[in-house]
Amino acid sequence: MKVRLKTLNDSEVYNDFTPKCNDCIDGCSSDSLQLKCPIFKDKRRIGKTKNEFGEVFCCTTDKDLIKSSKTFRKEQINRLSGIKQLEKTKERLNLDTKNLIHNLTKTNGHNIQELYALVPQEILTQNLNEQLETIQRIIIKEPLEAAKTFLRIAKNNAAMKTEFSVFSKLFGGDPALHKKRHPVKKVTLNLFHIFFQKFKELNVYVAFDDNEDYLIFDYESIHVSLYHLIDNAVKYVLPGSHFHVHFKKDVSDFSIILNMISLRIESDEKDRLLEEGFSGRIAKLLKRNGDGIGLGRVSKILELNNAELIITGNIKPNKSVKAK
Repeated sequence: MKVRLKTLNDSEVYNDFTPKCNDCIDGCSSDSLQLKCPIFKDKRRIGKTKNEFGEVFCCTTDKDLIKSSKTFRKEQINRLSGIKQLEKTKERLNLDTKNLIHNLTKTNGHNIQELYALVPQEILTQNLNEQLETIQRIIIKEPLEAAKTFLRIAKNNAAMKTEFSVFSKLFGGDPALHKKRHPVKKVTLNLFHIFFQKFKELNVYVAFDDNEDYLIFDYESIHVSLYHLIDNAVKYVLPGSHFHVHFKKDVSDFSIILNMISLRIESDEKDRLLEEGFSGRIAKLLKRNGDGIGLGRVSKILELNNAELIITGNIKPNKSVKAK
């Protein structure tokens, strides 16, 4: 049985008909009708009906359904009952795709920012020979800064590749994890290097504890999780403050602790920070809420490695800082 499903607001959620069937679908005004298909020249039963979920059009060559209009109508109702779930699945996929595009666009923005910090944008409006000569002079004059810039751009590109991979792990059914031993400090430090320019602009001093431990985890999923945690930190950290990265090892656990002064999180908001699409009141007030991957998604990615995102905060009035 072929089916087309539409919501009550006429939004199509499923259709396995070819365009040449449109005239038959649009012209159908019966909930159950036997006919000879004008395209395939065979006997069929078609029908279009509506209920509180939406509209369904069905077409079948099944002999039992052709014989029984009652059975055919039951099949139509069964298909209609699935509209809500299909609509939710479609919305979920659209949101996931939107998040992926947002994250890739943002990472690409970091690349553009890195490039323009080294090469002024107006240079790229010159003719090709002038561009090459100017960029060569910049590289010769500032070789170390040029090398750092190209390295950060390469790391951003790697982050974009990893973003695709983790998207596939989360939504491709059975996630393929490649867990190996990695030096935890080195992995974390490499990600902070990507945001070096941002922290520098905010005058935020980042300090790392010494650590030589290795952990077994899937590099790509941990990479994306930490990338977006640091990206959130850059957005909410207090300019001119200190950001301290601690490593804590217990008998059965290992913690990476990102300690910073951030925008105030109200006591009634802390438990909602992992909800999809939730932003705190102050973040909304300052227009720092966005359409990013969100802490809820970060938490789900971490769960692939049996890891957990824990958010704690000091919201005592005497310990708060009022930013100017």
